[in-house]
Amino acid sequence: MSLTKKITVTALFTGMVAALTIFVAVPIFIGYLNIGDALIMLLATVLPAPMMFVIGGVGSGLADFTLGFPQYIIFTVLIKGSEGVLVSYLYRKLEGSLKRFVPFIAGGLWITLAYGLTDVFLTQSWEYFIPSASYNIIQGMGCALIAIALAPGFSSMMRKLLNK
Repeated sequence: MSLTKKITVTALFTGMVAALTIFVAVPIFIGYLNIGDALIMLLATVLPAPMMFVIGGVGSGLADFTLGFPQYIIFTVLIKGSEGVLVSYLYRKLEGSLKRFVPFIAGGLWITLAYGLTDVFLTQSWEYFIPSASYNIIQGMGCALIAIALAPGFSSMMRKLLNK
């Protein structure tokens, strides 16, 4: 893929992640639930890790900014960028049935743990880990299930569109 195409694709999908996250946001007690992770996971099946770090991190960080959660922006950029890298890496390295499930489940578990620890840091209290992990596991595993269901068709379609 040419540099121009990489920049264009990265910008386009960064905007799509931000838009999906913003427009399907469900407010909860210290943040919001969304399905932007499903798009991050799906894109990670066809795009390389460096692009996924930018798409997942910046797209989700823009959503935090837009929705009024500035305290999460730096954490979100790192967590969601890392999620994109993790899923992309595992999807390329694993084979067979492991490839079908493990990358997405790992991505969902990563955001559960990372946001649980982020909420502990932001509140300075371990009491928030369990509530945070409880709603983040719903988001993470829900998005993982969406990605598992859609990945075969999505990957095939996107490879054709991207000429890969």
